[in-house]
Amino acid sequence: MYYIKSIRPLNLLIVAATQILIYYLVILPSFDYASVNSLLSPLLLLLLVLDTMLIAASGYVINDIIDEESDIINNKLKKGYEKRKAKIWYAILVISSFLITIFIAYKIDNLALSIINPIAILLLYLYSKVFKKTALMGNIIVAIFCAFVPGLLWFAERKAYEEYLQSDVFDLLTQSLLGFMIFGFLATMYREIVKDIEDLEGDKKVNYKTLPVSWGIDRAKIVALFFGFIFLFSELIWCNFFSKDIHLALTICFIGIVILPTIYSLHKLIKANTPEDYGRISKSIKVIMLTGLIYLLALFFYEFSDKI
Repeated sequence: MYYIKSIRPLNLLIVAATQILIYYLVILPSFDYASVNSLLSPLLLLLLVLDTMLIAASGYVINDIIDEESDIINNKLKKGYEKRKAKIWYAILVISSFLITIFIAYKIDNLALSIINPIAILLLYLYSKVFKKTALMGNIIVAIFCAFVPGLLWFAERKAYEEYLQSDVFDLLTQSLLGFMIFGFLATMYREIVKDIEDLEGDKKVNYKTLPVSWGIDRAKIVALFFGFIFLFSELIWCNFFSKDIHLALTICFIGIVILPTIYSLHKLIKANTPEDYGRISKSIKVIMLTGLIYLLALFFYEFSDKI
C-alpha cells in the first residue's frame, strides 16, 4: 500500500493525461497539417509519459524521506512507511526513469533529452533537501516543473518543431503551448503557497524557513493572494483575448469552470483561518488546474479546427 500512496497516483494520472491530451489533440494534429513527421511514435510517447511520471514519483518519495519528521507532526506520513523501504523504492524509480530516458533519446537522436533526466532528479532532490525549506524558492521550482510537463513534449519534438517553423499554424501551436505552461506555472505558485500555510505548524517545528514560517501567516496569505489575483488576471486577459472570436458557449464555460472557481478560492482564502481551510482551498485550486486544461484543449480545437 505504501508504494502506491507514496507516489500520489492521482497526481501522476493528471500528469499523464495532460501530456497525452496535449500531444494527440494539439501537437500531432498541427504536425499533420504542416506535413511534418513527428519523432515520437505511440510507443515512444508512452515511454516519455511514463518517464515523466517516474521522475515526478521519485520527487514525491524523496520528499517523504526528507520530510519524515515534519510529516509525522502534520499527520501526513504514509501508512506502511519505512525509511529503508522508501530509499529502495526511490532508487528503483530513479534508475528506471534514467534508463527509459536514454532509450528515448537514442531512438529520436536527441541526446540533450538524456541530460534533462539527471538535472530534473537532482533539482527535485535539492528541492526537498534545501529549496522547499526556504521562502518562495521551493514554490518557484515546483511551479517550473509543473509548467515543463507540456514543455517536455516540446523539447522532445524540437527537431520536428524546427521543420515546422514555416507553417502558418506555427504561431497558433506556440501560443497554445505557452498558454498551457503559463497557466500551470501561475496556478502551481498560488497552490504551493497555500499548501505551505496549511503545513505551517509542522514546518515550524522542524525549522523549515518557508514563506509562512519566515514572514508569518498574514504576509504569506498576502503573497498567496497576490499570485492568486495574477492567476485570475491572466484568466481574464485570456478570456477577453479570445471571447470576440470564439463561440459564446465556450466563453461562458471558461467563466463557469475556471474564472468563478478562482474568484471563489480567493474569497475563501481571505477568510481562511485553519489548516483545514487552507487544505480545502489547495484542493479547489487543483480542480481549477484540471478544468483549465480541459478548456484550453477545447479552445484549441474550436479556434484552430479549420487549420488542422
